[in-house]
Amino acid sequence: MLNQLHDMSHSSPNTCRLCGASLSQEPIIKLENVPCGAHVFPTKEQLNTDVAVNLNIYQCSSCSLVQLGGEQVTYADQVTSAHGYSPKMLEHRRKQADHFITQFHLNGKKVMEVGCGDGHFMELLAKAGAKPFGIEPSKKSVELGRQKGLPIQYGYMSKSSVVESAPFDAFVTMHVFEHISNPNEFLQAIYNNLTHDAMGLIEVPSFEKALEGQRIYDFLIDHLSYFTIKTLRFALEKNGFEILNIERDWDGEHIVAIVQKQEQNSLDQLSKSVEQLSQQLTEFIENYLSQGKRIAVWGASHHGMTLLSLAQPKGLAYVVDSSPHKQGRFTPASHLPIVPPSQLITDPVDAVIIMTPRFYDEIIQQLCTDIQFQGDIAVLNGNRLEFSN
Repeated sequence: MLNQLHDMSHSSPNTCRLCGASLSQEPIIKLENVPCGAHVFPTKEQLNTDVAVNLNIYQCSSCSLVQLGGEQVTYADQVTSAHGYSPKMLEHRRKQADHFITQFHLNGKKVMEVGCGDGHFMELLAKAGAKPFGIEPSKKSVELGRQKGLPIQYGYMSKSSVVESAPFDAFVTMHVFEHISNPNEFLQAIYNNLTHDAMGLIEVPSFEKALEGQRIYDFLIDHLSYFTIKTLRFALEKNGFEILNIERDWDGEHIVAIVQKQEQNSLDQLSKSVEQLSQQLTEFIENYLSQGKRIAVWGASHHGMTLLSLAQPKGLAYVVDSSPHKQGRFTPASHLPIVPPSQLITDPVDAVIIMTPRFYDEIIQQLCTDIQFQGDIAVLNGNRLEFSN
């Protein structure tokens, strides 16, 4: 194959490259005698080695992504973008760069372009006031871009990618995402090289346009994924980006998405909060017990039962609950007696911890008005205990 680093395998894929769902063994479309690469143009001497390939096209029944099997085609010595040769497209790109930089106040900010080619869009970003930095897998394109004085790093975006000058305030990737064999890893690599609230601009060919025009010739070996607005939205949101705007442009040929990085929730911090709350609850109870005082919990809800099971505090008198179906039984795992509110009158305690977040006000009113409770009242608020006024 001409100047290709990786040949493309056409065995049937087992799973969807985007959502991981199982794909059917049989393709929905089979195309024979397709060029072996959109940017492979053989010389006269190479004609005998130039061969066509067959394409098998699948659609995921879960996320709807239309896709090819195999790995991405990568070109070592060719410049893969023709956008720089169209005056109309150049003007379109200039306006696009200006609008992106101006709208999101990126003047003087660092913008990473992933798959920057020879850097023609980077030049437009620079003219718009940004500080662009590119990453590109084509050695020839990197060489041409560097000759123009552009900062371009050679390589691919993979799970462990650390891009020079990261983190970036924004990123751009134009007609690259459809080539990627692992779109989730690609987006996560971008995500990991951005500031916490970075902006992004992603453009891909619109598969809606192919469907509208019944354009079977839109399928090619280079494009592994064929995105609609729906599937592009799914891919971006799945990987931590909030969609600010997504629409088709260039007479419907392209899909353009404007996104912002969202901070992903940390389960490590949640785990730590469980430990902290359990310790706080235990210390709270032990403080009363050390003074010879009694303490009870109000609420045999799942919140309270889970916390009591996790913390396993010692010395609680009982658990109060208004539901007659729970009264006379015991709490799971912690095995505390569940009693009616009237128990607080006949068998009083010095403090009550309320563990039913949705009914705090109602329970406090019942304690103060109906039961005329004179002791301390604490409530479970998020991951901490607080005294009620």
